[in-house]
Amino acid sequence: MKSFRVAGTIFVVLVLLDLVILISGRRVLVSEKLVRAGEVYTDSDGERVRGDVNGDYVCRYFTGRNVITHVDYEHDQCPFVVLAE
Repeated sequence: MKSFRVAGTIFVVLVLLDLVILISGRRVLVSEKLVRAGEVYTDSDGERVRGDVNGDYVCRYFTGRNVITHVDYEHDQCPFVVLAE
């Protein structure tokens, strides 16, 4: 009986967290990949990224509804939480 209460509490917290992310317009980092110079990366949408001299980061973010891919040319790593553009 107690395990159902714990599972229910975890479920409610995750649903509330999902709603907060969705309503706030923020994105939460799911994964990142460094594309080094000369390397080519093709994402799930078929977009090709070729790394430059310093390398580029391919960042995947959860938006509350789905996961989107963003190529970050400005930072040396993907920000954990970003505001939607």
